[in-house]
Amino acid sequence: MKKNLLLAVDDKPDNLYVLQSLIAQHLPDCEIRTVPSAKEGLAAAAESDFDGVLIDVQMPGMSGIEMCRRLKSDERTAHVPVILITAHHTDPKLKAEGLQVGADDFLTKPVDNIELVAKIKVMLRIKHTEDRLRDMNADLDQLVAERTQALRESEERLSQIAETVEDVFWITDFKNHKTLFASRAYEKIWGRSLQDLYTGARSWADAIHPEERERAWENFVKLGEGSSYDEEYRIVRPDGSMRWIRDQGFPVRDVSGQVYRVAGIAQDITERKRAQEELRQYKHIVSSATDMLALLDKNFVYLAANAAYLRAFAKVSDEVIGRTVADVFGQELFNMIIKPMAERCLAGEDIRYQKWFDFPAVGQKYMDVAYSPYLGPDMEAQGFVVAARDITEHKRAEEELVEYREHLEERVRNRTEELRSVVMSMAGRENRMIELKETVKKLRAQLEEAGMTPVADDPLKEGRSGKGEEL
Repeated sequence: MKKNLLLAVDDKPDNLYVLQSLIAQHLPDCEIRTVPSAKEGLAAAAESDFDGVLIDVQMPGMSGIEMCRRLKSDERTAHVPVILITAHHTDPKLKAEGLQVGADDFLTKPVDNIELVAKIKVMLRIKHTEDRLRDMNADLDQLVAERTQALRESEERLSQIAETVEDVFWITDFKNHKTLFASRAYEKIWGRSLQDLYTGARSWADAIHPEERERAWENFVKLGEGSSYDEEYRIVRPDGSMRWIRDQGFPVRDVSGQVYRVAGIAQDITERKRAQEELRQYKHIVSSATDMLALLDKNFVYLAANAAYLRAFAKVSDEVIGRTVADVFGQELFNMIIKPMAERCLAGEDIRYQKWFDFPAVGQKYMDVAYSPYLGPDMEAQGFVVAARDITEHKRAEEELVEYREHLEERVRNRTEELRSVVMSMAGRENRMIELKETVKKLRAQLEEAGMTPVADDPLKEGRSGKGEEL
């Protein structure tokens, strides 16, 4: 089976390498060729029939926008879809300029691999569909000048082709706004019968969501001026559910050059819209997260990094994405700290540790760091995710608690020693009193034996107040 042929143009080898890796990994039915300049890209496009072109906007010499303009103005390459890759901080005016010269879509650096794969798939499907439509239109342009029977035969062939695909092929009598043909997929997507479409001149428009109906109809009418028609809108099915549609129409001219029919294709893009919304939400969550997050491949090349990660290291996206860890932070730091843990992670181990780091932008922080394997469809590690959370306040509170506990224990020890001294002092006094009492008893006994009477009672039984309180 012939592979889809893609062309990537970028003056930075690292960016080309990342694109090659992602496409080889996620789009095995595609072959990619790379060139380092717009001039070489134009030469390659003239020599080969590419199914899509990815161009970096900012290149020395000829810019990506100028290359796109030349591709679209050349009849040989005008039909080739072009995706322009722009920097994260690109001015909206630059994107508008890209659209004016014919760009079909945009990707913003750092390129998200999920978004890249989705957009390339859509680009290829549109390219192949448009190729088929161009062939069909060529046949139609020739057949409309022939007999009515020849026209019916061509419509029958078109019907057979259309029934084999999931998209809706349609042909409309432009003057009467009457649908002449629509493939069977219409009933599946719209939830309405073809008969209603054929008999109701505005059946198609009535199914469009009220918020988009007027715009879609106005642009459809402009087909009579010879312009193409490419609209995205919602339809409301009879059961109340809604689907997103991308509808493309192309004018068909008669022998006098007047538009008398319109042929087109309508695609159900509901899943793509849902994926885009999920991707938008995912990007918002990741970009607004306070935790530092980064995705690296098996070769330690950065594929993505969120704002918190870049901010902590005082870097911009172009300084990190597409570069290795050693390029960004130095070989010594990579070899000593990051590589050993990353290799264990790529072997399937989840790594977690806590450590003080000195960041260029935010100073010294105590971080809780985790390395987790990033698994591909085959459940093999394709890279790893680094997540780091600032737990400095928690660490400092913990240290203060330890310091306070040690201080409290010291006070308890000192107080205990003081109490022990008091107890020992009281015990010594009690012992001396007992000895004195024994001496007094012996003296009294000796006086009594000698026939002498003590002049007073035992003085030790009298309190200091003279009320006879015992000590």
